[in-house]
Amino acid sequence: MLVKYRNHFLTGLLVVLPVFLSLVILNWLFVLVTNTVVRFLPYAVKSHPFWAILVRIGVLMAMFWVLVLIGIIARFVFIRNLFHVGEKLLTKIPLFNTIYTTVKQISEIFLSPSKTPFNRVVLVEFPKKGMYTLGFITSTEKSEIHVKTKRDILNVFVPTTPNPTTGFLFFLDKSEIIELEMSVEEGMKLVISGGVVNPPYVEVKE
Repeated sequence: MLVKYRNHFLTGLLVVLPVFLSLVILNWLFVLVTNTVVRFLPYAVKSHPFWAILVRIGVLMAMFWVLVLIGIIARFVFIRNLFHVGEKLLTKIPLFNTIYTTVKQISEIFLSPSKTPFNRVVLVEFPKKGMYTLGFITSTEKSEIHVKTKRDILNVFVPTTPNPTTGFLFFLDKSEIIELEMSVEEGMKLVISGGVVNPPYVEVKE
């Protein structure tokens, strides 16, 4: 009986915990982003929960439209070049450049409105035969590597866990990989979670 209730408890916890943690993280981000403005408000406003929340929501809406405006402006070639110059200056700052580059790469993977740089999810035998790791095909275009090796080469990026912005780049023959049916997003979740979040799969029997 105790085992039965324990299993029910763990099942309920698995259902509730992701929702709870998501709300906690969203609340933390909400407070973090809006605290700067709220700090300068008169005490009468800050002490009133309704007005404080209203101001925070207003700050978020203002930030949203500012980011939209920046996105529109960034489409102009001249402004885009200025952004590139500023970005190069930022990457020259020790320590900050590592943090900035990592955050930028992760943001581009998950937030870029253009298509993902990864095409398909595959399995690669690495680091030794009989041991498999997840990889992403990044390119199938013919290049010097195809010509020199005279093989049907695919560019495969194998990310590290849990940080997918670092990893290994392999040039593998098509016969050396196993293509998977999961989406790139599902594959990325599998990598970041360290194998905890497995995408559902139903085998189709012929």
